[in-house]
Amino acid sequence: MKKPGWLKVVFRELSDKWQIPSFVVSMLLIAIALYLIISSGSKGKSTEDYVSICQKFYDKGQFVESAKLAAVLLAEDKVNPAQKTELNSLLAKILYHKEKSLEKHNIKRINSIIHYLGLVLDDRELKPDENLILSDVYWWNKNPVQAVKHLDAALDGGAHDRIKILKRILTLLPHTGKDIKKEYTRRLNQLLKEPGLSESDLAWAIDLKTERLFNEGKYGKAIALIKKTLGKIHAEKNKLQLRYSLAFGEYHEGHLDKVEAELRDISSRLPSQGELDAKVSLLLGDICLDGDRPEEAISFFNHDIHAYPLSDYHLASLCGKARSEVVLKRFLDARRDYENCLRLLKQLGPNRLVTKDEVLRMVEKNSKQLFDDGEIKDALLYAHLQLANIDKDDILSRNILLARTGTWHQKLAIRLSKRLSQVTDAKLSQKLRKEISENYLQSGEHYLLLSQSPGLLYRDAARSLWEAIICFNKAGDSEKSIKNLKQFIHDWPNDAHIPEALYRLAQFYRSQNRLDLARDNYLRLSKEFHRTPWGLKSLVPLAETYIAMGQKTFGKAEQILTDMVDDTSKQELFTPKSEEFRNAVFLLGKLYYYQGKFELAVARFEEALQRYPKARQVPESRFIIAQCYRKIAAKFHKEYTTTTDRVLKNRLLRSWRMNILRGKDLYLAAISSFESRTDLTPIEKTYLQLSYIYYADALYDLGDYPESIRAYEKVIDKYEKSTIALASYVQITNAYQKLGQWSKIKAVIERMKWLIKQLPDNAFDSKFHYFTRKDWEDWISWNYKSGLLEYKDREALAQK
Repeated sequence: MKKPGWLKVVFRELSDKWQIPSFVVSMLLIAIALYLIISSGSKGKSTEDYVSICQKFYDKGQFVESAKLAAVLLAEDKVNPAQKTELNSLLAKILYHKEKSLEKHNIKRINSIIHYLGLVLDDRELKPDENLILSDVYWWNKNPVQAVKHLDAALDGGAHDRIKILKRILTLLPHTGKDIKKEYTRRLNQLLKEPGLSESDLAWAIDLKTERLFNEGKYGKAIALIKKTLGKIHAEKNKLQLRYSLAFGEYHEGHLDKVEAELRDISSRLPSQGELDAKVSLLLGDICLDGDRPEEAISFFNHDIHAYPLSDYHLASLCGKARSEVVLKRFLDARRDYENCLRLLKQLGPNRLVTKDEVLRMVEKNSKQLFDDGEIKDALLYAHLQLANIDKDDILSRNILLARTGTWHQKLAIRLSKRLSQVTDAKLSQKLRKEISENYLQSGEHYLLLSQSPGLLYRDAARSLWEAIICFNKAGDSEKSIKNLKQFIHDWPNDAHIPEALYRLAQFYRSQNRLDLARDNYLRLSKEFHRTPWGLKSLVPLAETYIAMGQKTFGKAEQILTDMVDDTSKQELFTPKSEEFRNAVFLLGKLYYYQGKFELAVARFEEALQRYPKARQVPESRFIIAQCYRKIAAKFHKEYTTTTDRVLKNRLLRSWRMNILRGKDLYLAAISSFESRTDLTPIEKTYLQLSYIYYADALYDLGDYPESIRAYEKVIDKYEKSTIALASYVQITNAYQKLGQWSKIKAVIERMKWLIKQLPDNAFDSKFHYFTRKDWEDWISWNYKSGLLEYKDREALAQK
């Protein structure tokens, strides 16, 4: 069975949150009874009679009964349009009656009131009381413009309490956020001309009018108006109001001591808290702050903050307190209070004492002052607050602020980097590095937002995106760098920074081992921008990329490098003085070494060392030349073991020895070169380690066993916490065997046993070392069990 329309209405109305749950059933029964009475025409009552009953219920304060009956009547076809209009008006008034007593308003009921009165407006003009209801409702709904509009409509409709309505308009006008100067003055004058103005209302209006006159610098006119009004005032409270107005004028003229005494006297005479008390405390706070007494000023501002929450004076006092905290250098506290003020302004809207723009101007002033004083970190706190609250439509101001904030983060990162260079503590260094990276990242994000702004010129957008890329790079964020480099190259193909962008992008790809992408960008750079500095700079990295790609592309790397060094293309792009030429010579030597062309590698390295004796690559080059001589020596030794020609054998043996000697001397030179530096890279540390080992090995190979023992001891001393020391002990035992000094071998093995126990497990990691801890222990055990260490006549054994 389908429910009748009236029943649906009843259920809907009963679901409203303000209904008392225990009344639900009884109200439903009342509604059913009413329906039955109306449907049957009981006792001959007409629809007009029931509409009248609704009004009587309302007049007696029986709002629930009135609302239920009105809801039922509205669902009936017998109700004519005029009656429906009155019933809709009645429902709006009932909901309003409930809503106005609440501190927190229900948006559903607010919308219902607007809906019902909207239906009324469809049929006729609203009455003054209905406009006043809508004014309050729109104010609750944070729409002061509409609230003022309906107050005006109530005045035009002949509302009785004109003075109260005009005062309400004057209170709401500052909250509209519009330029209200002329309108405010007109309304004030209109209020002052109203007949029957009480002296309390007169004092209130004169205070507002003279406040505006004082703010405009019209002191004489304001004072004359106050003195004229004082003769009409008799009540003590109203006289105090006008005395405050005079004091306010004196404050603007700079008579701080006189004003403070007057305000304190007024405060002592006030019978209770109220708007005048709030005004006095606010002005006393300003006077204390002007008199360099910020702590005392804060006490007055705190009074208004706590006594008048969510009022105009609360917001103004938050600003005053923040200004006082800035004077006291409590920048974090001040920022918090500015932030609270802006949050409340967003929630409550503007007012006559403080606006969002005024607060943001104070925030900006503080941020600039802090920056000028060198307090960049604190300045940025304020800049971020300003940026978070600036209107999105204010594109110009937003762009200026984005650029400023990005620049400040950049400057702070640079300052911290300078400090980092002077810090020796590891934890502090790590903290500074993190802070530097965060500031470069923040700077990059702000420049990126700036580059995307619709109000930026073409060139400025490109420049901002480029600054973002530089900052992301310095922050160490490779993903952001790559993403925005690609964007830059795509969006600004004709920009002067394109060659550098291609180079940086290729470098990032190479660091991530994305060699194909790195190669492609280097190739594009070398082809399209080959005579630019970045195009020339790309050739060596391109060759390095080809080398990293493996033996199949060694030939392409060699072609690039020989073209650079020998100028095979006859383009005369490089001179030996250039960094690119120097890097190419050293890299060509390494490439020859990788290819097994040891004689060519030695020739290129010796050329490089002669040209650039102080270059960074010198230690590494000496090590690789030594390796070349060692490889060449190995080649001679292999030929020596395979030939039977005695003359050839002797010549090969001499060549072998000569190359071993050259290698030995170069390993020693490499050790000296590496150890003269304090900033060795991981690969350079590895080369140094190998230089120590191979130098000792060369001495051993040459048969200089006493010197080789001393060299291996140096390896042990330098790398005692690794298995390299164990391997060196083995070579020492071999050398003692060669020398026939068997008595010293046992002591060496005992040292090995002690070292094996001291080394951590990861020192024997099978991924990196051939021997496990057990392998070394087994080797030592075998030596003891073999009996070799127990022979009494070891010298005789050596002769046999």
